Order: sequence, then structure tokens, then C-alpha cells
Amino acid sequence: MNQIFHIRNDGTLVEMNETPFARETDFQSLLQKYPNLLSINQLDNDDPCRWLEIDREMRLSADESTSGRLALDHLYLDQRAIPTLIEVKRKEDTRIRREVVGQMLDYAACAAVSWTHGDLQTRFEQRCEQAALDPDAELETFLDEDQDPDEFWQLANTNLQSGRIRLVFVADLIPLELRRIIEFLNKQMDPAEVLGVELKHYSGDGLSSLVPRIIGQTAEATGRKRSASHSTSGTIESWTATAESKGVGELFQALFEQLGETFTRTTVAGYGIAFMDFAGDARSPTTMVRINPRVASPEKGIRYIAFPDRLSQLCGTTAEDAENYLPNFEKYRTPTTAGRRYVGYFRHIDEVQQLANYVKTNCSK
Repeated sequence: MNQIFHIRNDGTLVEMNETPFARETDFQSLLQKYPNLLSINQLDNDDPCRWLEIDREMRLSADESTSGRLALDHLYLDQRAIPTLIEVKRKEDTRIRREVVGQMLDYAACAAVSWTHGDLQTRFEQRCEQAALDPDAELETFLDEDQDPDEFWQLANTNLQSGRIRLVFVADLIPLELRRIIEFLNKQMDPAEVLGVELKHYSGDGLSSLVPRIIGQTAEATGRKRSASHSTSGTIESWTATAESKGVGELFQALFEQLGETFTRTTVAGYGIAFMDFAGDARSPTTMVRINPRVASPEKGIRYIAFPDRLSQLCGTTAEDAENYLPNFEKYRTPTTAGRRYVGYFRHIDEVQQLANYVKTNCSK
């Protein structure tokens, strides 16, 4: 049996012995309270996974017309809006060797059918309400300041429907048979990711320690899947293809060129294209306007999110003045740190030119 040691502040050494979890529900509650124990970050230290809990005991069914006959232990979304399906087993459970694999694949096959557009958001909001939490505040705390909640949920649904999901087996001991299956599936499945987390519990002299270890995450498999992901959703070429498929290719090219010339920096990411500049006394650029060709049509144009408070700081005008140069208003969103967000659509290039002229006329760069 493995053993670790803890050094107290007074210099005394405490022997910590491996201790089994008494019940599977205790194991599940621990993950719910401390999701970072999943520790899926060894090969992505620049952007380690952060977790937004959707719900525990998520119901699934192979037939969307019937109530869920299956129950997934945990469902999370990471900051890339990748649905992460988690099944927990203790080493005493004989199903951990092979049966759990069929169980997990059943969940994966049913997920896109069971959880249709809006279901993930609804379950998240219901869980927050049951726990006396504000779902909007919880989501704002989780998201990067420039991420839009609507786009995050839409991306989660897109990932789910396209099979870009993560399947995670969690156990206090992952046997050799399961380890081999995890490694094989993670190598073969694309874009899905299949991983194991072996989470060992140690205790001694009133202290308790948890030691997670990732199983199946190889540099080759991770690099291939991340590269494929970035090539389809995080490059100017992929966004151009998206815009053309939506019938707004010409408008997108004009938008990209005009706003790129207007603002200091352009960042292309999986959730949109951000045009950034220095607001007020900021030492680093922040997003002024972000466009998302994924949400576009010839009738409505291309969806954008603008930050009028930042634009006013950049240009030395009032926020109300900045808003006058933002077309086709749809709604406001008010995050905790980034000020107001103005959501609308660019429909014509002259609307883009109007905003560019406002910035160039008033900005003191």
C-alpha cells in the first residue's frame, strides 16, 4: 500500500496511510465540492481546466421522447464549454474493470439526444436555485470577462452535438484493464477525449490528503485534438469559412479589415474575434468589440458585443455618446468586472465605418 508523509509547521513528521472511501456517495460529494481534484491540466498548464458544475445525477435517455433511464454521476463544462461526463467508482466495485466502460459509452451516445439546446443552461440554473445561488453571478464569476454567456451556452451545445466531449472515469484505483481501455479509446476517439483520474485518499493523526493522478493523457493525443479544435474554431481561416457558410462572407471580411485597422490589437479565439485597445490608464489592451460569425445570417448580419464604457474611456467621451455609434441594439449584459456589454448586429459595412470614424476622430492615440 502506498504511503505519503506530511510535515507539520512544528517540524514533526506524520505518516499518512492510504485510506479507502467509505461510500461512493462520499466520493461523489468530494468531487462536487472540490472539482479541481479532477486535475486535468498536466499537459495544458497555460490554460488548465476550470470547472462549471451543471448538475449531479444528470438524467439521460436514448429516446428524447422518454424520461431519462440513465443517471450520470457528474456533468461539468470547462472554460472552453466542453461537456465533461464523469463516472465515479470505488475499487471495491467489480464493475470498474470493464462494465463501467460500456456504461460511460452509453452515456456519451445518449448525451446529444437527451440534452438538446438549452437543456444544459436550464439544469445549471435549476441546480443553482436549489442551492440558493444566483446562476448569473455564478456564471459571471466562472467566465472570462470578455466571454458572453449566450455564446458560452451556444458553444456548449455545439460541442455536445459535434461529439467534442470529455469522458472521465474517476476511481480510487484504476485497474490495469481499465487503464488500457482508457488509453486505447483516447487514442482512437476524435474529437472526444477519454481520461481517467485515480484519486487516492490518505489519512493520519487527524490529517487528510488527496492525491490525484491523470490516466491516458498523452502529449500526442492531446496535441492532435487541441490542434484539430483550434483549426476548426480558432483561426481566421475557420472564421472566414464560418462566415461564408452563414452567407455573410463579404461583410465579415470588411468587418475584420476595418476594425483591425481601427484598434490596436486583434485576437482570434474559439469564441470570436476580439478587437482590443487601451482603455483609460490600463497597461494592457482590453476588448472593445468582439464579433462572432457563428451567430450570423444575411438578414440580421453578424453579432457583436461592444463595451461602451471602455470605448468612452478610449475616446474621452461619454458612454452614451459611444452607444450612438453602435448599431442595431439587441440587449445589455452587465458583468461584474467589464462594465456594460452592448449586444447587437452589424448589418452593413457603413455601420462599421461609422464606429471606426468615431474612434479615429476622438481617440488620442
